[in-house]
Amino acid sequence: MNCFFHPEEVSVAQCIDCGKGLCKDCAGKYAISICDNCNANRNAIDKKQALKSFIPSLILFIIVSGAVLFIASYPTPLMAFIPRIVFSIFIGWFFAGAIRRLFRTRSKTGSTYVKTTSGLDAKDFFNSAKGVFWIFGAVFIGPFEMTKDLIIFITNITKARKVDALIKANKTDN
Repeated sequence: MNCFFHPEEVSVAQCIDCGKGLCKDCAGKYAISICDNCNANRNAIDKKQALKSFIPSLILFIIVSGAVLFIASYPTPLMAFIPRIVFSIFIGWFFAGAIRRLFRTRSKTGSTYVKTTSGLDAKDFFNSAKGVFWIFGAVFIGPFEMTKDLIIFITNITKARKVDALIKANKTDN
């Protein structure tokens, strides 16, 4: 079998995604044996997944920060506007992280609830305690998860840009 991109060269590997034959030069371009097209496709998917995982956190942050800024500046909108913006960003980050953590926790553990009616038995008590635990956990862990989400998003996008540059450099070499 010969290289798909260089028919005069003998293939030494196959692309792990599409199975095209790759010569020594094509197989050595990346850390794994993959052709430029498949690597570009993987990179596009990675970028979409990074954005898709960060969008809910970003939307919650914008909504909560905007609401806090609106409420904080309602009586006198022009006085001390910069501290209000900083305050709304901080509160938005905190509560958006808590809300995001609650949604993530609920999707992993099933429904989380706190029963407030009289006559709690042991099962209801432990389910209520579990609900309170998850709520407090969300409030304290959520802002850190927002920070982690942001760092992962920036890292993934930076990595994808480096791969794009490497793919572009390899295409100009051929």
